[in-house]
Amino acid sequence: MKRPNTIGILGGLGPMAGCLLHRAILENTASSCDQEHLDVIHVSMSSLLDRNDRIAGFTTYLLDPTSRDVINPGTEMARVVTSIKSAAAAIHGDSSSVVVGVPCNTSHSPLIWSVLEDAVHSIDGVVLLNMVEETVKHIRQHLPGARNIGLMATTGARQTRVYHNQLELYNLKAVDVPDNIQIDLHETIFNEGWGLKSGGSTRARNRMKYYVRLLIDAGCDTIILGCSEIPIALPESHLNGVPLINPVVLLSRALINAVSPRKLRM
Repeated sequence: MKRPNTIGILGGLGPMAGCLLHRAILENTASSCDQEHLDVIHVSMSSLLDRNDRIAGFTTYLLDPTSRDVINPGTEMARVVTSIKSAAAAIHGDSSSVVVGVPCNTSHSPLIWSVLEDAVHSIDGVVLLNMVEETVKHIRQHLPGARNIGLMATTGARQTRVYHNQLELYNLKAVDVPDNIQIDLHETIFNEGWGLKSGGSTRARNRMKYYVRLLIDAGCDTIILGCSEIPIALPESHLNGVPLINPVVLLSRALINAVSPRKLRM
């Protein structure tokens, strides 16, 4: 397929994650004026979560087989991709082509992502990027000494081995926080009063810093912030000398590169 001329963001999973990706695209685009930015179609479909667990996103669908009587979220995500392509066609006509990113780590679980990927293959003029693959590629290329990769993610992403499987393809060890701490980590993301999904707080930041210290003490030389909202609490590129990897930023750069490599800010 020819090089895409439009970036698509499948947002709403949750809403802030899409905004973070859109902002990262702007910040990583080399431009001197508004007109030099790339065309971006950002669709934020928070209602996609309504069929499953409103609070925990895709977690219930992934971990509770009885919840799978509803439509696989990947099917509904594919409908959004179709709408993005239609919007691009309204702008660019027959020349429209779109590269799409999904700034939600948990949605990359194979049970969901495989359904989305299969559906997107049938949509002409659309390329779907995988944020997890882009993250592991970055670690291999830019942190060749990394061996023990700490993971901070939702329980759904952790138990379905979203990052584990990809890291282990390259003999990289995935290190989770202890099981009892995972419960707290998940709560720090989703708590309606002070968690990251509700806007974040000093309490959430302090907890996230604590989880990072646990992973460093466990021997991690690199840590993936494997939920898109975690960088709200941990905006640093390093903590205690250990790189903190933000998959959303890496996805933004891959999307820019797919459309116009010369626009990628160095």
